[in-house]
Amino acid sequence: MRRMVALLECSPRTVAKKISHLAEQSKVHHAERMKVLRTTCVMIDEMETFMHSRYKQLSVPMVVRVKTGEVLGFGVARKPCNQPRGQIKYKWTADDRPQEFHQMLRAIEPALTPGCTVITDGHPSYGKWLGKGLANYQHKQLQSPSTPGYDPLFAINLTFAKMRNDLARLGRKTWTTTKTIKGLEEHLWLWVAWTNGYRVG
Repeated sequence: MRRMVALLECSPRTVAKKISHLAEQSKVHHAERMKVLRTTCVMIDEMETFMHSRYKQLSVPMVVRVKTGEVLGFGVARKPCNQPRGQIKYKWTADDRPQEFHQMLRAIEPALTPGCTVITDGHPSYGKWLGKGLANYQHKQLQSPSTPGYDPLFAINLTFAKMRNDLARLGRKTWTTTKTIKGLEEHLWLWVAWTNGYRVG
């Protein structure tokens, strides 16, 4: 955001308000799209990132339509830190992933045809979370290969790779960090608008 302030020669408040406005427009376009979209196969996975410090870990669950690569839904959730310093110093032990996962599933459910195939990796919690969030679906658990070759989870892995490339704050090695969950959510909504082809402005 600081780079935008410098290039546009305006105040940080102006840029922040514009980002929020465009994010809200993206939500409106997405809601309209979800009313008419019907799909028979989606992929779901989580991407890990952090807020301010690498000890304050976040999870970004996301649903992708396999046929087109469209982003159907996402969330941002706190994830318990897996390092003692984060647990002790920052008290980063809350786990919002189940709630965010369920909210995401409820939002996309109207776009799923009866018996829709939901593909995930082998994460042990996905089966439990899907069972509480969806009805009338088929769950397939697949694994990405450890050596070069066909990747059955290509659609969702490609989406995450694009996100890390396009959004500096999600890069694995970056000076840019997320300061608030709301800020990350708004940035992701702008990226969804770009990826799904929504016209905002």
